[in-house]
Amino acid sequence: MRCLIRVSIAMACFLALAGCKVDADVMVTLREDGSGTIDTVVALDAEAVARVETNGRTLDTAFPLDDVRAAGWDISAWERAADGSARLFLSHEYAGEGELDQRITELVGPTELLRDPQLTRERGILRSRDELSIEADLRQPGVGIQQDPELVAALEAGGLDVATLDQQLQAELRQALSLQLTVEVEGERTQTIAIVPGEQERATAARSSFDSGRLTWFVIAGILTFLGVLLYLSASVGARRERARRRINQRPERTPLM
Repeated sequence: MRCLIRVSIAMACFLALAGCKVDADVMVTLREDGSGTIDTVVALDAEAVARVETNGRTLDTAFPLDDVRAAGWDISAWERAADGSARLFLSHEYAGEGELDQRITELVGPTELLRDPQLTRERGILRSRDELSIEADLRQPGVGIQQDPELVAALEAGGLDVATLDQQLQAELRQALSLQLTVEVEGERTQTIAIVPGEQERATAARSSFDSGRLTWFVIAGILTFLGVLLYLSASVGARRERARRRINQRPERTPLM
């Protein structure tokens, strides 16, 4: 977790102060069994790439991601476009609300740009409902430098005022950062929201389904049960009548008195 936090902080330090553009596109998908995927694209504009790649530095050396991979995230190589921009893809599976919350926390670190994921799965005899919602909050975007004691110590050792740096980064992020969040419930129920600094919104996707096939079987089973009861009652009445008729036939005939 600490390594993931440092990656997000490092990215902000390189880009926010440079006044460049950082776009994050996050898509969270929920499958019917309660599992799903988190797919993220981080895009840097050409100016950001140029500023990072100075003094022999590359995107790979500027943003080391070995520890992120060790946490289970699938990470692509940086994809470069003809205009000089670059994109990075990250993906991770999850199973259930608890792990979804864990993965979201890993993804955004102390920034809490995404939080409070909620997953609902209801299963009834005839009806089922799935719902996925996540809150995006860019009202006070920051990088949480002061939450990492080791990073604070390193910055202070370099003669930097951490509190001032944190405030400056937050101010720059309000101009540089944009976030798009998409939530999808399997079955093509989706909602996409685009958030800019200063805004807060919750994305929710839900799907309800009614099993008409199962209802048909219940109706057929009910009809067959009803017919079975009628046949049983009819057979029972017939049997009682037959027994009564036999008892009457078996009675001895009385001899009339003279």
